[in-house]
Amino acid sequence: MATMATARVDHVGITVPDLDAASSLFIRLLGARPLYRRTYPADLDAAVEARTLLPRQLGTHPDAGYRVEVLRVAGTDLELFEWRAPDLTGAVPRVCDPGGHHLAFEVEDVAATAAAFAAEPGVRVLGEPQILGANHPLAGRAWIYALLPWGTFIELVSRPATRDTR
Repeated sequence: MATMATARVDHVGITVPDLDAASSLFIRLLGARPLYRRTYPADLDAAVEARTLLPRQLGTHPDAGYRVEVLRVAGTDLELFEWRAPDLTGAVPRVCDPGGHHLAFEVEDVAATAAAFAAEPGVRVLGEPQILGANHPLAGRAWIYALLPWGTFIELVSRPATRDTR
């Protein structure tokens, strides 16, 4: 089987329960810049199309709809979705569960950024900053996880002294 060429990661999308609160958090704590915001379906004609398009293309309930805001964070676009549908579950996997995930952001000062996250209502910083040991390919890199109010895990990392670019 042939491997397809991949140019870059285009964007990352996450679902949040409150688009305004999530957008504000990323703007305040990570310097995100808003690019645009939309609501779908936007009108009655779009609602009729959405009843077939969203279930077929995204596996949603026919009555689903969403608000989305795209933010630019450190050169990557982050799509924040606030869905409405009669069958939302609210279940969030942990990082160790199938489907678990995290977003990692390189920051200048892991400890200071973690303290800013910890001061945010509903955010839980997990443990203390850790430093990768000499036997690790990214030796010297600091890292820590934070759990955002809606269940997304964020990893804050520092730049390692040297980086393998192979």
